[in-house]
Amino acid sequence: MNVKDRNSHAPSEVVLDEIIGVSPAIARLRKALRRIAKGQEDVFIHGEPGVGKKLFAYTIYQHIRQPGSKITELDCAFFAAQIQQRQDRNFSFKPLLQRGL
Repeated sequence: MNVKDRNSHAPSEVVLDEIIGVSPAIARLRKALRRIAKGQEDVFIHGEPGVGKKLFAYTIYQHIRQPGSKITELDCAFFAAQIQQRQDRNFSFKPLLQRGL
């Protein structure tokens, strides 16, 4: 399984105002990051490759800094590859694919 605990491998501190971009979408993301960082909810970030998911995840993590908080990176492409390998072996995983797993 490709799940990585990144507590000790976080990149250098990212300041919300240093995130580049002036579009309304980036402004909404900055506002959402500030709100999320104040809370205690779990956060799921998804998107296309290269859009900055990891940057935003570490920004949230760095601003939470609550005792016991951790960040876990889950590479969903790994699961898709595992499902494909099993399908190639003539196993049926249609229910998993239909649920998005």
